[in-house]
Amino acid sequence: MAGPKVKEKWASWWPESATNLRPWQLVDAYNKGLAGAYHEPEEKEAFEDDIRQQGGFVFGEDAATASGWAESGAGQLILPFVWVILHFGKCWPASGQDRGDCVSHDQRNANLLSYACEIQDGKPDQESGKPEQVPKMPSRGMADGAFSTEVYYWFRRHGRDGWSCDAAARVAMREGGLVTRDDHTETLGVDLTRYSGRNAGKYGRTPPSGSVADALDNNLVRTATTLKSKEERRDFLANGYGLSTCGSQGYSNKRDQWGVSRRRGRWAHAMAFIGFDDRPSTVEQYGDTLELVLNSWAIWNSGSRQIRDSAGYVKGLIPVITKTFGLTDAQARQKLIDLDLLDPQTGNLLIPHGSFWARSRDVSGRRVIAKSSVNGWPKRDLFIPLGSEGNV
Repeated sequence: MAGPKVKEKWASWWPESATNLRPWQLVDAYNKGLAGAYHEPEEKEAFEDDIRQQGGFVFGEDAATASGWAESGAGQLILPFVWVILHFGKCWPASGQDRGDCVSHDQRNANLLSYACEIQDGKPDQESGKPEQVPKMPSRGMADGAFSTEVYYWFRRHGRDGWSCDAAARVAMREGGLVTRDDHTETLGVDLTRYSGRNAGKYGRTPPSGSVADALDNNLVRTATTLKSKEERRDFLANGYGLSTCGSQGYSNKRDQWGVSRRRGRWAHAMAFIGFDDRPSTVEQYGDTLELVLNSWAIWNSGSRQIRDSAGYVKGLIPVITKTFGLTDAQARQKLIDLDLLDPQTGNLLIPHGSFWARSRDVSGRRVIAKSSVNGWPKRDLFIPLGSEGNV
């Protein structure tokens, strides 16, 4: 859809020459205000119309209330990202973007979280009648995000870099699904095993057509909805729905002792939300709830990855892992260690490399879209021990 593209007044349009960037060049580009994410009013309207035509909920509050799980995450430590790592291995942080295609990375990460939680939920798919499973792909592809970011970007319908979360969400629902990181030369004419900014730019003003387009519309996101409040973000994450977000906030590349980063600078940027901490003790310590943000710049930040007082969460998680994967308690604990999810010295869980906790007030104002890989918004039985204050 052609329409106006609205960037922040302080931002600049991404130049066509700014591709194949080194990590420090990419971060510098965002710090200088290049617009990897912007607003498209007509795409927002079209996205909401698409939801209505499907019989869905434009606003997440209505979806959560109708599904019966509003307030289900209150007071809890919510870590749905653990199921991404447990089912897909060390797939995050994946390769960092090397051009202004952050929205497609954000899209993949949010969709992957929803899909992994659907796998863990174990209910039969509403169309196929079969439970979802981890698809086969090369180990190199699994380690690089499991699914392609490039295929979303092929449908941005312009030649420059930068995109909007609304336009990308429409593509994921209508045109480009979850495509495995594999060699798709025979069907798509490209090897997608590893992320490539050059491959991301394979199409621009003219999106794929014919047999290529036909091969991309499997495994689409079934529906999506927009979220307005931190309580909605909390509850959707508690039920295993990944969040795509676009906004203008920048953050420090240093995490504190519990993985929290402060606001710093401005980025016209898209990043996925993959966890939430609503525990009263967290609110007391930080003066706010915390939201876990996954960036698309690989290992760009440093500092502690410890999740405060999460040993009690681990105690509840171990028997769930033993049941899910057929392991003993000792093997389940070792699996967490091997996947870099657990610090064996402290007993605390670890957030993924490239991620950070942010105060809810520091992410307010972002455009947030929740993604569902199933029809509607069912309450998911994730067996996540949503632990309050030191117990599960």
